[in-house]
Amino acid sequence: MTTSASWSSAELELLFATTTAPETVAAIIVEPVQGEGGYVVPPPTFMPMLRRICDEHGILLVADEVQSGFARTGKMFAVNHTRVEPDIICVAKALGNGMPIAAIVAGHRVMSAFHAGEHGTTYGDNAVACAAVVAVIDTMTREHIPERAERLGRHVMERARGWQRDIPALADVRGLGMMIGLEFMKGGAPATTLVDRISTNALARGVLLLSCGIDANVIRLIPPLTIPEPELDAGLDILEAAMREEAA
Repeated sequence: MTTSASWSSAELELLFATTTAPETVAAIIVEPVQGEGGYVVPPPTFMPMLRRICDEHGILLVADEVQSGFARTGKMFAVNHTRVEPDIICVAKALGNGMPIAAIVAGHRVMSAFHAGEHGTTYGDNAVACAAVVAVIDTMTREHIPERAERLGRHVMERARGWQRDIPALADVRGLGMMIGLEFMKGGAPATTLVDRISTNALARGVLLLSCGIDANVIRLIPPLTIPEPELDAGLDILEAAMREEAA
């Protein structure tokens, strides 16, 4: 029996051997924690495996941290959980906390490949947005926001795993920090309709839920990292009531 990490490595090597020669691959782009695909947390060996394969074949490893970056997973970046250093990190969203800005972060070897005029952006050099970025990073560091996200995430995960004992349709609870997914299944199939009913019920009680996953059967829990703890618990109370009512 093979592990998921070794299976992934074998699949990539098979792809290189039969479909795409590794020397034709410029980069492998990956979300360290899958976002829209269902808030899936890969095994700890997954990112190191990709790093090894990219190093073997001279391929750039690009981490898409648009959703998972800036303290969301309990560390400043999700890749920090595995000690893997990507060649490029893509960031946005929390980078400016609502200001129009995104960025790629890379070392000199990669960035020196750009020549003047080759890379342009819509909001490039926006002084106000750049000032917001500095303030965001300073605040997150000074107020220990990654550590807070990790602590509150443990609290949410503990409550959510308790719900599984009474709600059979809650098939999986997964996540890192304050990036948590609740997957619902019924009869071995994605329970998309159930998630829709839970979301409607919760909205009637004052809580807005978002789903994700290819079957939209995963409820994502991504509250503000600065949310007061009583407000977080109140939201979880409403979610629990909505789930118990609809999944009974």
